[in-house]
Amino acid sequence: LESEFFILLTFDAEKMAQTIETNHGSKVVGFDTKQKRISGGAGGSVNRSRNVNFKSNRKSLTQIEGQLLTPRTKDESNRIGILDEILETERNYKDSLSVIVEVYLIPLRNAKPKILSAKTLEDIFSNVELLETIHIDIVELLEARLNSISLNSADNFHVGDVFSKMTERLFSYEKYCVNFQNSINSVTEARNNNPQFVAFLEECDKLPQVTLLSLEDFLIKPIQRICKYPLLFRSLLKYTPTTHPDYDLIEESGRKLEEVAAFINE
Repeated sequence: LESEFFILLTFDAEKMAQTIETNHGSKVVGFDTKQKRISGGAGGSVNRSRNVNFKSNRKSLTQIEGQLLTPRTKDESNRIGILDEILETERNYKDSLSVIVEVYLIPLRNAKPKILSAKTLEDIFSNVELLETIHIDIVELLEARLNSISLNSADNFHVGDVFSKMTERLFSYEKYCVNFQNSINSVTEARNNNPQFVAFLEECDKLPQVTLLSLEDFLIKPIQRICKYPLLFRSLLKYTPTTHPDYDLIEESGRKLEEVAAFINE
């Protein structure tokens, strides 16, 4: 059943992404950078004035668990591992959304002279800024939860309530997913017909947070992420005892995330 659900869930995403090579889709994006000035080509330039602060001294449940004197059971260890995967992949995904917004969208929007029209920017980036705010909030909630647990209490790291509260906001993915093929087509057209855009992308490619990844690689990440949630929560539920205080909320969140993914795939 799980494999059938996975096929159902990813079919449309794979179809939409069939024109993209994502050889580096699992690359972790994490960095610290201040203001950057990116050449816009043909005398244009873009000043990115917003500060971007990404991965630094991240704490994990596995680190907390490493200090335990009493070893965990296999199921308990598996549960901690899945929780860590949810936490770390959520951090990395939020960073990727911030790259889309901070490195590409805002500089293109502020470029003088203009590199792309407002309509083309909308076609390419859709509502990615809204998605970024959603996942900034999710990461902040998870980080606050992580910072609140003490030594020997990693098993008390609860995520069910966090995602249960955020599920309704995830329906915002519908607009992004529906527009995705249009987004990729718009990037392709601009690459083929707009030398200033090509020059801009070449400058972006030199930044450490973009190395080895194209704009298209970043744009597909929301599609991949929304499809991944139900699988993560199914695995988490599998290794969470029914007596665990987070069990019911994990089950509820997983069900809601499946509904979101199914709604988007319709």
